Parts: sequence; C-alpha cells; structure tokens
Amino acid sequence: MSKTRTLNQLRQSRDAVYTPPKSHQDSMTKRLVGDIYVIMDQEGNPAVACDDVECLIQARPEWSAQELNSHFDQHSEPFLASNGERVHQVQRKKLRV
Repeated sequence: MSKTRTLNQLRQSRDAVYTPPKSHQDSMTKRLVGDIYVIMDQEGNPAVACDDVECLIQARPEWSAQELNSHFDQHSEPFLASNGERVHQVQRKKLRV
C-alpha cells in the first residue's frame, strides 16, 4: 500500500518546479501594445472597431469565430467577408496602462 501525502507535501513538490520569470521589459512592452479589429464597409469607411474576435461575432453574428481566428493566425492581410466588408487587424499603442 502506498503512503498518502499531506497537502503540505504536495505543495512543496509543486513549488520545487522552477519556472523562469518574464523579463520586466517584455511584460511592460506587452502592456503597451494591443491588437484591434476594424470592420471596413464597401466604401472603405470604418464601421465597427473591436478589441477581440468575440466582439466581431456580436457585431456580425453570421461570421464564424473559428474562421476569423484561423485567418488571422495564418495571414496578415484583411479578412474579406461575403458581403464585401473587410476586417483589418491593427496593432496600436495603448494610451493608458
């Protein structure tokens, strides 16, 4: 029969695994840069601006979140919808942290 371990022993073994910390500069840079998605209509005017793909799906329920995510993971060009709208992924600097 195996000996059962206490919660404290389990915690100590979990804490023994080393994970290197992120560099301060990397974490600060990540906080200052964000992606935004802009839906442009057929004339090229901005119609909707969103911070994430879920917001795009709320604005245009006929689109698929999986299709949008796979497009932006593989391509840097805009996503062209069937109704003529284009979705651009734009990196922007955040004004506030």
